[in-house]
Amino acid sequence: MQFPRILEKWNYDIIKELVDKNYFETEFFDFKANLQAPLKQEKIVCAFANTNGGFLIFGVGDIKTTDRIIGIDRKRDLSKEFYDKIRMINPSINFEFKQPPIQIPHSDKIVPVCYIPRSNERPHITRENHFYIRTSGGCNEKMNYNAIRESFYGFEQRKIKIEMLSLELAYLDIILKKMIVPESEMEDKYFLYEAESSLLVDLMGQTYSVIKDDWRLISLLLGIRGDLGSLNQTRRSFFFEPSVPVMGRTALYRQYNQKIKEFVDILTKNINEALAILKEKYGIEIPTEKTFVFNKSE
Repeated sequence: MQFPRILEKWNYDIIKELVDKNYFETEFFDFKANLQAPLKQEKIVCAFANTNGGFLIFGVGDIKTTDRIIGIDRKRDLSKEFYDKIRMINPSINFEFKQPPIQIPHSDKIVPVCYIPRSNERPHITRENHFYIRTSGGCNEKMNYNAIRESFYGFEQRKIKIEMLSLELAYLDIILKKMIVPESEMEDKYFLYEAESSLLVDLMGQTYSVIKDDWRLISLLLGIRGDLGSLNQTRRSFFFEPSVPVMGRTALYRQYNQKIKEFVDILTKNINEALAILKEKYGIEIPTEKTFVFNKSE
């Protein structure tokens, strides 16, 4: 049987079918009659976050009974109760409950489903300083030394790639601003910057496994990539227009600024939003112009 891998796809019929087929737990989901004691809840959540993510389905008994789907009182603030159980996990773990919760037919009880994604900040540790992973059989096992070392190495590699992405976005932001020719320099020899997208595209590929669940960030990066291509195409075609040779330098650059500025304004806005997401969600410090060294002749 195929199990839902998206929170929104869980429903009562799927849960009922799993129960009827005597499923209790797998690598990707776990049935629980209620919230667990803090230490046990931490263990389960860390195991999901440190492995491939998974779903906790509450209100379904995990032992053989006549009716395993017992439900949860809908008046409970289960999300807050859940957070209180796992707040000592370090670093903290993201989770999401299905909204609205699944209603049990002909009952006032609900079946809450909680999604714990595979964490970009793994490995996570419990208050007892133990690391756990989820096995293919649905068990939560302590990570051995090699697994912990590999996980920390992977974390450092992911962090470096995200930092490189942030650095490239900050660099592009600076280059875009330099593409607008200052009025005072229009009569002088001026180096026209071009914001290339090749490195950004490469870094998007390298960091996709980390940011794939952040649809807003991915949307921004795809938009930035597309707008950079349009900007550079406009810039290049502009200087091949037949009217360029007969125009004065000042008039030429004024027309150039007018055509380019619209792209630059949109790109700058989207780049700054993407950098803000990287700072908030991944703890990356946003580079400043002082981070980069430009040739004074430029």
